[in-house]
Amino acid sequence: MLSMGEMKRLCGILDVAQREYLIGTYQMRVDVPSVYKRFSPATAAEIAKLEKAFGMKCPPSYRTFLKIQNGWRRFGLGWSLLGAPRPESKDLYATVKQTLGQSGAVANEQERKELLEKEKKDPRLIHPAHHWVIGTDANFNLLLFDRNRVSKDGEPQVVSTRYLIHVDCRWKSFEAFFKDVLGRVERHVRDLRARAGQRDSANPGAASSGLALSRRRAARKTKPSRRK
Repeated sequence: MLSMGEMKRLCGILDVAQREYLIGTYQMRVDVPSVYKRFSPATAAEIAKLEKAFGMKCPPSYRTFLKIQNGWRRFGLGWSLLGAPRPESKDLYATVKQTLGQSGAVANEQERKELLEKEKKDPRLIHPAHHWVIGTDANFNLLLFDRNRVSKDGEPQVVSTRYLIHVDCRWKSFEAFFKDVLGRVERHVRDLRARAGQRDSANPGAASSGLALSRRRAARKTKPSRRK
């Protein structure tokens, strides 16, 4: 499992890469908290409340992450990570509630009861309301900890949903999920830089400034502010 120091280092790397990607691809204002934000660290009390709310022990790798930052708006690949409930993440939790409220549109009450048994045997299915929700893409898809598939060291698989009750992807742990997102975002940034380089070569008179500016903006790392 990643140490606190190593997780903090990787968060910093992802922060710079994700900022550059959002600026270079979508011209997003990553300095605006409602657009992009790394939330300040979770307290022990907040983590304990999460464990009580979802009825399971906080996975070690996720606990390490929460101690560094309590969630992350536009974390990567379209996902935002919730963390423990706070006013700053109220809209993310509202989105999750709205998404879970759509379960009746994909399965009736009897089917949802049967799903609780089916999901134990079939890794392609999941009942999201039965699991710990850790993220949303704000497009009716969720990230969950699968309480039915937990390793000996207390790491549940991370699941992304599709059409609410279908599993789109699985990772063996939160750490594996985090590293996968980091790797993909870094590849997106390399592709972004390569395309910008090709444009500059084809038009050397144009300011190669667009991406250069986004890289400078992204490099202005802002550490998560501590709660007052």
